[in-house]
Amino acid sequence: MTKSELIARLALRNPQVDAKDAESLVNTIVDAMKNALRNGDRVEIRHFGSFSLSHRKLHSSRNPKSGKKISVPAKSVPHFKAGKTLRQRVDTLENRHIPTIVPMSAGRSGPAEETRAAAATV
Repeated sequence: MTKSELIARLALRNPQVDAKDAESLVNTIVDAMKNALRNGDRVEIRHFGSFSLSHRKLHSSRNPKSGKKISVPAKSVPHFKAGKTLRQRVDTLENRHIPTIVPMSAGRSGPAEETRAAAATV
């Protein structure tokens, strides 16, 4: 899901909120999360997960093209850890939508047909 799809879904689910207000809400939340991470804080969304910074040290590596040794600077990168509830829901969804393999002799045209049938049940 992209940011624009999230905005559209938020506006659809809440008829009292127009698309412009939904975009403002999403931008406010994302900006608050960016600022918190920039300040070194951790962002936790209950039942979803947490965002924090991982710090990578200065290290040396090799340029794969030339083989020359290079120095890679230290940096901080965002890290997401899914919460228990999110992991359980994703696991349940994955297990529920696994298509079963039916032999060709059963009157189907093959795996593509099974994938379409599985997608239709979603």
